[in-house]
Amino acid sequence: MATPSVSEKDAHVDSRVEDAASTLDYTLNKWRFPGVLGLVILNLAGGLSWPWFGSISTQTSADFHISINQVNWLGNVVSLVFLPASIATTLLCSRYGTRGCCFMSAALLAIAGWVRVAGTASGLSPQGAYALLLIGQVLSGIAQPAFQVSGPRFSEAWFDFNGRTTATMVISVANPVGSALGQLFPSLVASTRFSILILAIISTAAFPAAFLIYSQPPSPPTYSGSQPAPPPLSTIRALIGRPRGGARSFPLRARLDFAILTFSFGIYVAAANGLSLLTAQLFGPYGYSSSESGLFGATLILAGLVATAIMSPLLDRVFTRYTTMTLKVATPLLGLSWLSLIWAVRPNNTGGLFAVMAIAGVISLTLLPLTLEIACELVRDAETSAAILWSSSNVLTVVFVLVEDALTAGADASPPFNMRNASIFVAAFTCAAAFLLVLGFRGLAESRRSLDAARESAERATKEIE
Repeated sequence: MATPSVSEKDAHVDSRVEDAASTLDYTLNKWRFPGVLGLVILNLAGGLSWPWFGSISTQTSADFHISINQVNWLGNVVSLVFLPASIATTLLCSRYGTRGCCFMSAALLAIAGWVRVAGTASGLSPQGAYALLLIGQVLSGIAQPAFQVSGPRFSEAWFDFNGRTTATMVISVANPVGSALGQLFPSLVASTRFSILILAIISTAAFPAAFLIYSQPPSPPTYSGSQPAPPPLSTIRALIGRPRGGARSFPLRARLDFAILTFSFGIYVAAANGLSLLTAQLFGPYGYSSSESGLFGATLILAGLVATAIMSPLLDRVFTRYTTMTLKVATPLLGLSWLSLIWAVRPNNTGGLFAVMAIAGVISLTLLPLTLEIACELVRDAETSAAILWSSSNVLTVVFVLVEDALTAGADASPPFNMRNASIFVAAFTCAAAFLLVLGFRGLAESRRSLDAARESAERATKEIE
């Protein structure tokens, strides 16, 4: 017998919704807000680690007697371990719930901080100190996915369809905001070793935030929130067209759309992450200080934060049927902003660079929760879709950083060691991703939102009859 597809299963939505409305009491629980706060705090702390050495790469290289390439790997390794760690996170969340997974990851994040502090001890050889710094970064990279991957699933489990995008926005942008702070804080501290101690204290202080997070409310807020998450491996098999037995499947169009979404999301996040890790190397050759470089990177995130705070509620309540259109309009603008960076990076152009960073940040962070929510709509599995998208972004971040580092000009260039070729590389890929999204992404009906809206209508009709 043929395996039913997602679209075929949705033919039974009306009857399932009416049955659900008669047997379940859908309510919004007030504990959802402390849970969001807990995930925000942990995402902020988790986002600090990987760009921490980016704006102080030259100072770190001198203080620990290691190469700039070794300093770059302190950031790369966090992204590199994300893929296996995110897979483990989805399995842990399905077994122990969001709360248990966040507790384990918060503890690991605190341990990572103090392992890095151990690497600052006097008397250690450069190799020994670097090994401890690297181990601390690996541990923080293992811990970080739990806070990012849990966001869309937490929103689905605790919020109705009029608040999910906003909740996802608040949780998902906390990590980039933490990254922005991770670029800014180290450049404001005189000593590299003292900045590492500050990072350990922050990571430890964030641990109690895990107590605010619960896996499920007593009563679900929507029909989709009442459904258990499907097994991660089942979703992955369906996405590659290899479902087993009577497991659900996806039509080819949905699989292609998800692949395009995953690739484009990975490119745009990798472009921003690469900038965060290489700020000093990108702007330094043109006469900008470490503090100015950190501010450029922070501007990208903080400008985006303001824009996302405005746009997400509008997408939740006003432009609910225009998410795909918003995606197709915004991505070409983002590609153009990265293209303009090729000419904007020049001496004495502080105002122009702040403007380009702000525009790129506004579009990038607006697209972040929007893409995560569209992915959830496509595959109806919040945790697995988020894990795949974030894994794509972290793997591509490593690729981008390595390629950009390899494209750095030599000592005989003007100016020496400039990264103009690296900027061209980033612009080419971001524009290509925009082209692919505009022409290749079709998008599907928002089945999850339709289920919840139909449930709400059925429940309202039932109450009116009574």
